[in-house]
Amino acid sequence: MSTRTACEDVRLVFNVNGVRFEAWKSVLERHPRDPCWAGTRRRRFYNIFTGEYMFEDQDPDLFRYILSYYRTNKLHFPPTGCVRSYNQQLSFFGIMPELIDDCCYEHWRVKNAKEVTRSKIRRPAELALNGVLDTKTCRMKMSDLLQVAVRNQTATDVLRYLGCYFVLSAVICTIVESLKATENKRFREMYHWIFDVVDPFFTAVFSAEYLLRMLLAQSSLQFVRSVTGVIDLFVILSYVLNFLRGVNSTVRSILSLTRIFRTLKILQYAKVSHGVRCLYHTLSTLAGELVYLMFGIALVSVTFATIFYYFEKQVPNTSYSSIPSSFWFTIVTMTTLGYGDLIPMTPQGKLLAGVCALAGVILMSVPVTIIVTTFNRCYRSAAWRGGGADADGDDKSQTEAIEPFSVSMPKRIPDSAR
Repeated sequence: MSTRTACEDVRLVFNVNGVRFEAWKSVLERHPRDPCWAGTRRRRFYNIFTGEYMFEDQDPDLFRYILSYYRTNKLHFPPTGCVRSYNQQLSFFGIMPELIDDCCYEHWRVKNAKEVTRSKIRRPAELALNGVLDTKTCRMKMSDLLQVAVRNQTATDVLRYLGCYFVLSAVICTIVESLKATENKRFREMYHWIFDVVDPFFTAVFSAEYLLRMLLAQSSLQFVRSVTGVIDLFVILSYVLNFLRGVNSTVRSILSLTRIFRTLKILQYAKVSHGVRCLYHTLSTLAGELVYLMFGIALVSVTFATIFYYFEKQVPNTSYSSIPSSFWFTIVTMTTLGYGDLIPMTPQGKLLAGVCALAGVILMSVPVTIIVTTFNRCYRSAAWRGGGADADGDDKSQTEAIEPFSVSMPKRIPDSAR
């Protein structure tokens, strides 16, 4: 910097939570579009009595990385510290994560992916700050109890297990009523007096639960349209169907399909388990990869089915009468089920069946490894958040061999484009 420029330049002082930093104004004005250094916003933080820019809510340990970026045009990531706080600092100063330098970007990406994964499987109550729950209204607290969203509360545990008990009892009754008590009568027909008492009871319980959930929901219409609301409604209809008289047998048989939703209702309470939530998160995370897998399996199956058809169609009374029938055989063979309803008769067909089985084993083994690895990562994250045995240290021992699939990471910006 020349003598004239140095004399004309101004030294700015930044007080970041009690720690002072200094920088030349000309250096900061290299980034005029950034919110912090834009003239209008910068003046908001200026203290006319001390002549300093006050950032009382920011972290001085992280601010040094921000200031270093403005000086050197290279943004680094601290080797230790909270990645969430770092992201908040970047957001406050209007800096995109894509600008992180190549030497630190991979480290930030891995830690940020872990944090995103933890936040997705974390219970809603864990997202609340201290004291937030105390400010909730009675309606909100009751809604939390019914949604099984609050931990470490006796009332919540009682409602949770009571709800599970009612749902399991309803499922067991649905199973029992389908059994045959004698050769000509089922349990429901022989012991109808028991079900005449049980059905009204479950109707009242599930109807009361549905009405409470709807009244306490933030949007009643949104709850009615949700998957949970639809399942609850069909469960109630399945019990109301038992009280209808004079209904056409065809209509009754169609409406009886609503009893399927009784077993689906138990899925509402599966979210209380860390393992079930991790499994759901794993499957949703790998949804894209599973779609590609299904497409690959279908492509291979069609190829094998076509070859089987032309190998076996000359055999008298062959079961491979069409490519779709051969397609069924390839699916059964590739999944190693082997029902035995279709058997290749020609030597080349038997040889191809062996190749088809081996191809199925190879195709199935690849996604299993990925699914297990992703599930273990999610489960360790849940244990870490809950203070389990795997929560030691900085989680360095839990470094994954496969990067998270669920996080859509920003694309890197080449140095030449910065």
